[in-house]
Amino acid sequence: MISVLFFASLRDVAGTSQLQLESRGQQTAEEVFARLLKRFPGLAPYRPSLLVAVNEEYAQWQQPVADGDEIAFFPPVSGGSGASAAKTGQGWADLTRDAIDHQAVMDSVAHAGAGAVVTFDGVVRDHARGKNVTSLEYQCYESMARKQLERLRLQALEKWPLRGVCVVHRVGHLQIGDSSVFIAVSSAHRGEAFQACRWIIDTLKTSVPIWKKEHYQDGETWIEESGG
Repeated sequence: MISVLFFASLRDVAGTSQLQLESRGQQTAEEVFARLLKRFPGLAPYRPSLLVAVNEEYAQWQQPVADGDEIAFFPPVSGGSGASAAKTGQGWADLTRDAIDHQAVMDSVAHAGAGAVVTFDGVVRDHARGKNVTSLEYQCYESMARKQLERLRLQALEKWPLRGVCVVHRVGHLQIGDSSVFIAVSSAHRGEAFQACRWIIDTLKTSVPIWKKEHYQDGETWIEESGG
């Protein structure tokens, strides 16, 4: 059997977040999606911008999918500490459903050799796209998102001479003024810390499978960027 996962607007169209498909020998991701279209024709308009992952790694549409594999289809991501957090070196990367502890994040990158600590705080605002926003909902492909966040953290440590990096993203239902993502970067000099912090948030918004739904007084919508 092949496990199929749907996220964000695709989950709404399919009416489910997961299903099992009988394996038919070696197939490509494209062939699996073609089978799904027969069952959920409403997915067809999403195909031009869809992303696919096989076993929690981004994949091409011609990627082989075998019995026992997990395949996920999702729209481009919209970017927008737990005991299970990866804590290699200074800092960590993780997801949380609780309010982000800013001080804990900054403390995690503290270092006697750090002359600069740069932070980024992504805050839920009350308006977007000409509408009044009442709240946000963040959904993620949790296991893959954790891997991607930690990968970003390690890549930043490789790209710049940093002392520590911590990235925490909140998921679930958020109110106006809540922090959705908080990043802290420490380094000996401010230049590297600013560059790394900017790179992390920009890359996170296009590579980590987290999606945002905006709630308004008169409705709601998934925010899904084109491309990704």
